[in-house]
Amino acid sequence: ILIIVISTSGYGQKTNLLPGFIITNSNDTLRGVLDYKSNAQNSMSCTFINGIANTRHTYSPEDIKAFKIENNKYYVAKDITIDGTKSRVFLEYLVDGIVDLYYLSDAFNEYYFIENDTSMIQLSNKETKVFRKGDGIRTNDKEFTSHSNQYKGALRYAFKDSPGLSDKITNTAFEYKALVRITKEYHESVCRD
Repeated sequence: ILIIVISTSGYGQKTNLLPGFIITNSNDTLRGVLDYKSNAQNSMSCTFINGIANTRHTYSPEDIKAFKIENNKYYVAKDITIDGTKSRVFLEYLVDGIVDLYYLSDAFNEYYFIENDTSMIQLSNKETKVFRKGDGIRTNDKEFTSHSNQYKGALRYAFKDSPGLSDKITNTAFEYKALVRITKEYHESVCRD
Protein backbone atom coordinates (compact mmCIF):
# COMPACT_ATOMS: atom_id res chain seq x y z
CA ILE A 1 0.00 0.00 0.00
CA LEU A 2 2.86 2.37 0.83
CA ILE A 3 4.43 1.85 -2.62
CA ILE A 4 1.13 2.61 -4.36
CA VAL A 5 0.60 5.81 -2.35
CA ILE A 6 4.15 7.03 -3.00
CA SER A 7 4.04 6.23 -6.72
CA THR A 8 0.66 7.94 -7.32
CA SER A 9 1.53 11.06 -5.33
CA GLY A 10 4.90 11.28 -7.06
CA TYR A 11 3.30 10.90 -10.49
CA GLY A 12 0.99 13.86 -10.00
CA GLN A 13 3.85 16.15 -8.98
CA LYS A 14 6.48 15.02 -11.47
CA THR A 15 8.83 17.83 -12.40
CA ASN A 16 12.07 17.96 -14.29
CA LEU A 17 13.88 21.01 -12.91
CA LEU A 18 16.89 22.20 -14.89
CA PRO A 19 19.00 25.37 -14.75
CA GLY A 20 18.14 28.05 -17.27
CA PHE A 21 16.95 31.59 -17.77
CA ILE A 22 14.07 33.68 -19.03
CA ILE A 23 14.19 36.91 -21.03
CA THR A 24 11.51 39.35 -19.93
CA ASN A 25 9.60 41.67 -22.25
CA SER A 26 11.86 44.48 -21.01
CA ASN A 27 14.94 42.43 -22.11
CA ASP A 28 16.09 41.53 -18.59
CA THR A 29 17.66 38.09 -18.21
CA LEU A 30 16.68 36.25 -15.03
CA ARG A 31 18.58 33.10 -14.09
CA GLY A 32 17.03 30.29 -12.13
CA VAL A 33 15.49 26.88 -12.63
CA LEU A 34 12.95 25.85 -15.29
CA ASP A 35 10.46 23.01 -15.21
CA TYR A 36 11.34 21.15 -18.42
CA LYS A 37 8.23 19.58 -19.93
CA SER A 38 7.23 18.16 -23.32
CA ASN A 39 7.48 20.37 -26.41
CA ALA A 40 3.69 20.66 -26.51
CA GLN A 41 3.57 21.86 -22.89
CA ASN A 42 6.62 24.11 -23.30
CA SER A 43 4.94 25.83 -26.27
CA MET A 44 2.12 27.07 -24.02
CA SER A 45 3.88 28.04 -20.78
CA CYS A 46 7.15 28.24 -18.90
CA THR A 47 7.42 27.54 -15.16
CA PHE A 48 10.36 29.44 -13.70
CA ILE A 49 11.80 29.31 -10.19
CA ASN A 50 13.82 32.41 -9.36
CA GLY A 51 16.94 31.33 -7.48
CA ILE A 52 17.37 34.63 -5.64
CA ALA A 53 13.80 35.20 -4.48
CA ASN A 54 12.94 31.48 -4.43
CA THR A 55 9.60 32.21 -6.11
CA ARG A 56 7.77 30.02 -8.62
CA HIS A 57 5.90 31.61 -11.51
CA THR A 58 4.34 30.28 -14.70
CA TYR A 59 4.69 32.55 -17.74
CA SER A 60 2.70 32.56 -20.97
CA PRO A 61 4.13 33.64 -24.36
CA GLU A 62 2.58 37.08 -23.75
CA ASP A 63 4.47 37.47 -20.45
CA ILE A 64 8.08 36.90 -21.58
CA LYS A 65 10.13 36.98 -24.81
CA ALA A 66 12.03 33.71 -24.41
CA PHE A 67 13.38 31.02 -22.14
CA LYS A 68 16.33 28.67 -22.38
CA ILE A 69 17.11 25.47 -20.61
CA GLU A 70 20.90 25.50 -20.33
CA ASN A 71 22.70 22.99 -22.56
CA ASN A 72 19.31 22.07 -23.99
CA LYS A 73 16.42 23.83 -25.71
CA TYR A 74 15.68 27.46 -26.40
CA TYR A 75 12.12 28.78 -26.88
CA VAL A 76 11.02 32.18 -28.19
CA ALA A 77 7.57 33.78 -28.12
CA LYS A 78 6.22 34.28 -31.65
CA ASP A 79 2.92 35.05 -33.33
CA ILE A 80 1.92 32.30 -35.76
CA THR A 81 -1.06 31.31 -37.87
CA ILE A 82 -2.09 27.65 -38.25
CA ASP A 83 -5.15 26.77 -40.32
CA GLY A 84 -6.30 30.39 -40.22
CA THR A 85 -6.07 30.65 -36.43
CA LYS A 86 -3.63 33.21 -35.02
CA SER A 87 -1.95 32.58 -31.69
CA ARG A 88 1.15 33.47 -29.70
CA VAL A 89 3.21 30.48 -28.62
CA PHE A 90 6.71 29.54 -27.56
CA LEU A 91 8.47 28.05 -30.59
CA GLU A 92 11.55 25.90 -30.15
CA TYR A 93 14.42 27.80 -31.78
CA LEU A 94 16.28 25.23 -33.90
CA VAL A 95 18.57 27.31 -36.15
CA ASP A 96 19.70 30.92 -35.73
CA GLY A 97 21.05 32.05 -39.09
CA ILE A 98 20.26 34.08 -42.19
CA VAL A 99 16.96 32.21 -42.05
CA ASP A 100 15.75 31.02 -38.64
CA LEU A 101 14.07 27.64 -38.18
CA TYR A 102 11.47 26.97 -35.46
CA TYR A 103 9.56 23.91 -34.29
CA LEU A 104 6.21 23.45 -32.59
CA SER A 105 4.35 20.30 -31.59
CA ASP A 106 0.95 19.79 -30.12
CA ALA A 107 -0.90 16.64 -29.13
CA PHE A 108 -1.48 15.63 -32.76
CA ASN A 109 0.86 17.47 -35.15
CA GLU A 110 4.33 18.84 -35.69
CA TYR A 111 4.91 22.24 -37.30
CA TYR A 112 8.01 23.93 -38.67
CA PHE A 113 8.45 27.61 -39.47
CA ILE A 114 11.18 29.53 -41.24
CA GLU A 115 11.68 33.24 -40.71
CA ASN A 116 13.73 35.77 -42.61
CA ASP A 117 13.91 39.54 -42.13
CA THR A 118 10.42 40.14 -43.50
CA SER A 119 8.18 37.14 -42.92
CA MET A 120 7.47 33.88 -41.12
CA ILE A 121 6.45 30.95 -43.32
CA GLN A 122 4.92 27.71 -42.09
CA LEU A 123 6.45 24.63 -43.68
CA SER A 124 3.75 22.10 -44.46
CA ASN A 125 3.52 18.55 -45.72
CA LYS A 126 -0.19 17.91 -45.34
CA GLU A 127 -1.32 14.35 -45.69
CA THR A 128 -4.45 13.61 -47.68
CA LYS A 129 -6.25 10.36 -48.37
CA VAL A 130 -6.99 9.69 -52.02
CA PHE A 131 -9.58 7.12 -53.05
CA ARG A 132 -9.56 5.61 -56.52
CA LYS A 133 -12.61 3.61 -57.45
CA GLY A 134 -11.88 0.47 -59.41
CA ASP A 135 -14.01 -0.91 -62.20
CA GLY A 136 -14.62 -4.16 -60.31
CA ILE A 137 -13.23 -6.27 -63.15
CA ARG A 138 -9.63 -5.34 -63.82
CA THR A 139 -9.01 -2.99 -60.91
CA ASN A 140 -10.20 -2.84 -57.31
CA ASP A 141 -10.99 0.19 -55.19
CA LYS A 142 -7.78 1.61 -53.76
CA GLU A 143 -7.03 4.16 -51.04
CA PHE A 144 -3.60 5.71 -50.71
CA THR A 145 -1.93 8.61 -48.93
CA SER A 146 -0.55 11.67 -50.68
CA HIS A 147 1.63 14.45 -49.21
CA SER A 148 1.58 18.07 -50.34
CA ASN A 149 5.40 18.59 -50.13
CA GLN A 150 4.68 22.35 -49.84
CA TYR A 151 7.72 22.68 -47.59
CA LYS A 152 10.07 21.91 -50.47
CA GLY A 153 8.75 24.85 -52.51
CA ALA A 154 8.91 27.12 -49.46
CA LEU A 155 12.53 26.08 -48.80
CA ARG A 156 13.48 26.64 -52.46
CA TYR A 157 11.98 30.12 -52.30
CA ALA A 158 13.60 30.99 -48.95
CA PHE A 159 16.97 29.57 -50.06
CA LYS A 160 16.84 30.95 -53.63
CA ASP A 161 20.18 32.76 -53.30
CA SER A 162 21.86 29.35 -52.91
CA PRO A 163 20.76 27.47 -56.07
CA GLY A 164 23.15 24.59 -55.34
CA LEU A 165 20.78 23.41 -52.60
CA SER A 166 17.83 22.73 -54.92
CA ASP A 167 18.61 19.02 -55.40
CA LYS A 168 19.28 18.59 -51.68
CA ILE A 169 15.93 20.22 -50.87
CA THR A 170 14.23 17.68 -53.16
CA ASN A 171 15.71 14.89 -51.04
CA THR A 172 15.08 16.56 -47.66
CA ALA A 173 12.57 14.74 -45.49
CA PHE A 174 9.93 16.61 -43.49
CA GLU A 175 11.53 15.85 -40.14
CA TYR A 176 13.50 17.57 -37.40
CA LYS A 177 17.10 16.60 -38.19
CA ALA A 178 16.78 16.92 -41.98
CA LEU A 179 15.27 20.41 -41.80
CA VAL A 180 17.91 21.55 -39.30
CA ARG A 181 20.64 20.16 -41.57
CA ILE A 182 19.41 21.88 -44.76
CA THR A 183 18.85 25.21 -42.95
CA LYS A 184 22.37 25.15 -41.49
CA GLU A 185 23.77 24.21 -44.89
CA TYR A 186 21.99 27.18 -46.45
CA HIS A 187 23.37 29.51 -43.78
CA GLU A 188 26.92 28.24 -44.31
CA SER A 189 26.63 28.58 -48.11
CA VAL A 190 25.43 32.20 -47.93
CA CYS A 191 27.19 33.56 -44.83
CA ARG A 192 30.92 33.47 -45.45
CA ASP A 193 31.77 34.76 -41.94
